[in-house]
Amino acid sequence: MTLDGLRILLRVVLGYLAQGESIETIRKEFPSLTEAHLQACIAFAAASAAEDLPPPPPKADDEHGMMAR
Repeated sequence: MTLDGLRILLRVVLGYLAQGESIETIRKEFPSLTEAHLQACIAFAAASAAEDLPPPPPKADDEHGMMAR
């Protein structure tokens, strides 16, 4: 899957992000990428993860895992 109107693979950009590269570094490597493209990559990854993973459990309010009432 490529980014809209570009010949840059989504998985390449996600790989850079997963390796901890900064947005500035990614934009230097791929000058045609905009901030909106990078936000779309992150949003896509988040939506994909949400489809594959169960929702997180509710947060416990105390050290014993008890919920506040």
